[in-house]
Amino acid sequence: MVGVPRSTGCQTCIRRRVKCDEAQPECQRCQRRGLSCPGYVKDRKFYAYSKKASVDQGEETTKPTIRPSQSTPKDLTATSSMDQAVAPSLAAKNIDLQCREGFCTFLDTKYRYQYYGHSCRLRVTWFDMVRSNQYSAAEAFNWGLRSVGALQMGRALQDYRLVHASREMYGRALYHLARTLNHPALVTADTTLAAAILIGGYEMANVTGKKAWMLHSRGISHLYQIRGAQAHVGGMGRTLLLSFQGFLVYEALLNGERCFLEDDEWKQIIPQMIEDEKRRGKVSRFGALIDYAGYEIARCPGFVKRTRSLVANADASDDERKSLVNSITECQNTLYQYQAEMTAGVTASQQSQEPDFAGVISADLVGPLWDYSMQGVNAAIAIVEQLLTVLQADRSRRMVVTVRSGSGQREHRPGKNAWDALDYSSISRSIAAGRRSGQAPGPQQREDFETWFDRVSMTMGMLEETAPFIN
Repeated sequence: MVGVPRSTGCQTCIRRRVKCDEAQPECQRCQRRGLSCPGYVKDRKFYAYSKKASVDQGEETTKPTIRPSQSTPKDLTATSSMDQAVAPSLAAKNIDLQCREGFCTFLDTKYRYQYYGHSCRLRVTWFDMVRSNQYSAAEAFNWGLRSVGALQMGRALQDYRLVHASREMYGRALYHLARTLNHPALVTADTTLAAAILIGGYEMANVTGKKAWMLHSRGISHLYQIRGAQAHVGGMGRTLLLSFQGFLVYEALLNGERCFLEDDEWKQIIPQMIEDEKRRGKVSRFGALIDYAGYEIARCPGFVKRTRSLVANADASDDERKSLVNSITECQNTLYQYQAEMTAGVTASQQSQEPDFAGVISADLVGPLWDYSMQGVNAAIAIVEQLLTVLQADRSRRMVVTVRSGSGQREHRPGKNAWDALDYSSISRSIAAGRRSGQAPGPQQREDFETWFDRVSMTMGMLEETAPFIN
């Protein structure tokens, strides 16, 4: 039997349950939201009636019932009503498969060099996780995959219904993740961390709130710390660490906080990772250098915070300053060493003088990996150099701030701001641009949206805007 909706508004307003102004040719609500108004033609709905036999009376007809699948969002069931009526489980599986392939496309376009450059060294890749039935019981993980995949497909096809459906999937992923976190036995599971990373990726790709992904990233960092460094030596844990560590450093720099990845336990697992790669025959000296350089870069947010605290503390001692200067100098020298080794190794590899340097990493990916990695190393070197300049200026400033007044009492006069010692005409573009642009909420604000994810991952968060410590 055919039925026609009674509302006279456009389909978008009906679905959102808001009053439509019914303007022609498009309603004003859709225009203000930047949506393409679908118009006022009504879709006919087909209802299935069941008949009930009666002994004393004739056949009696029951009220129509509609039972949409519990595993697919409303927007998608509306476009596949016939499939839902004939084989609802088959339709749901088809949608799930399409969303998973959409997620693979997301990786292929947004994380091209990060994924293909390092997946050859991993035991378990994201493609393995997506196409395996091993994690089918993890609802938060599955809905996270679907949300990112549906968003990717919706934007590629310019289908606003898919984008809207992805938002509903994202909400379901959040709901199931919250439930999972209430179970102590599941908090440290790989699928729990993977679901949190997927939700964070969705928040970056489709802004859900002001700096929502930065707040979510802080929660992800707590999950890493609860799991501990040893949980990320191999297997799925290794993949999850490699996937999000650049964003952890990026978020820490923007918020002016230290990053937990600078702790010794996270440096100590790098040799274990390399040993695991050797046992599996997946050796890459180039990849190992990138891992070690990444640890040194992860120390930069902590140096920034300590420098800011020391400069702001009127009672800071020379011993504190000397200890901080020694740590920063040691990191600087190590970064220079990795910079030289990577440059020499890549040059020799391209000239076929050292074919084993890249190892299992494909030759056509060596150049992009080196370029992104060097951007991160160079930006980190620029940051630590400027911190040393600030600490030296602060030391000189403190030598003249204490004087005696006419009454014989000691007075403190503020000297020149130590941050003013930075020479913006000579420092790196990453630092100067960071002072101009301030904190960036995410890729939506940038022109390089398609490469933003890759750049954050490969540079360990060392982008142009990661210098908010400059006053």
